[in-house]
Amino acid sequence: MNFKVRLFAIAIFCCFSFSPKASFADTCSRTSLNDVLATTCSIGKVSFAFTANSFTGVGVSADSIIFTPNAGSPLDPGFLLSGTFRVTATGLGESSTESFSFFWMPTVLDPAFQITSATALLINPVVPQAPNLGFISGGNNLGFTNATVQTGEPVVNPSTATISQSLLHFPDGYFGTLTVVDGTGDGATTSVDSMEHQYNLTAVPEPANLALLATSLLCMVGLKSKKLFA
Repeated sequence: MNFKVRLFAIAIFCCFSFSPKASFADTCSRTSLNDVLATTCSIGKVSFAFTANSFTGVGVSADSIIFTPNAGSPLDPGFLLSGTFRVTATGLGESSTESFSFFWMPTVLDPAFQITSATALLINPVVPQAPNLGFISGGNNLGFTNATVQTGEPVVNPSTATISQSLLHFPDGYFGTLTVVDGTGDGATTSVDSMEHQYNLTAVPEPANLALLATSLLCMVGLKSKKLFA
């Protein structure tokens, strides 16, 4: 094997040795939110630790919400909360509200990555036309409780919101609220099929890049010492 081929093989080996590994077993499963409490499981590259008191609801219970992990991409792990998210008010000026909060402690399983942002998504949000009022909120806990909002009529505001790293506080959590006000006397309803929370991970520059830089420097030294490899 000549020197150039040998040097190329060393470089390829180092790249694969120091590149972030991309596989972790996903242990979270689809179940009722009540069964998730007081457990720890992983989705993609993030471990989620829940306590027995992680859930609080008004008009909605933990066993009425289905927790579905989304591990389609290990670097964008998240979960879907689905259930009977629907509130109705009948009578002029009458209102109805349903809300819940859900907390957990996230831990990135691979030190080569870090959480840089999160995404809150409302799936099929529906609120009534004015003069009725509908309000749906879903999102991160500290500093971003109204991540996604619909008021007045459908699609007034976007149903997807990005939560920046500066607004992420750990332990993390999700707040969901649905409100409706009957402004006609004919009845009004606000609903949403499900709510999703997803983390966005990116690679940490160190130490992998430093290792690759060191490898490159060694290769450059090797080029000047070709005779040592002969």
